[in-house]
Amino acid sequence: QKRGQQRDPNAHNNVEKRRRAYLARCYQELKEEIPSVCGTRASNVTVLRTAAQYIKELQEEEERNAEEMANLLRVREQLMAANAELARRIPQPPANSEMVVPCMDAQRSPSPSPGYDAVPSHNSSHPAKLHAGFDH
Repeated sequence: QKRGQQRDPNAHNNVEKRRRAYLARCYQELKEEIPSVCGTRASNVTVLRTAAQYIKELQEEEERNAEEMANLLRVREQLMAANAELARRIPQPPANSEMVVPCMDAQRSPSPSPGYDAVPSHNSSHPAKLHAGFDH
């Protein structure tokens, strides 16, 4: 405003009232994000202190989760390497041979019959015959 113009005497009060309302909404939103104070009557100081503690707990949990993820990735790599090594050790059948696999019933469990079904290495449309992933 320019000098000499009259100020609204309530302008400052209205600005201050909006500021306090905004802060109250912010505290309420923050309080709703913190499980231990959500839905309770808590002072603004309690909300801030609890929020700070909750943030620390979340950071510690994130750190633990990152460590666990790194460990799981290491285990995965080890298992993949072991799997690759085992796959290299499996002898490949000659091109015109038959594979022998246990007969499987509809529940994918071994058949109670004592025999085994021979599965030809050529393409077969019978669903009970397994081809163990070999290309035909």
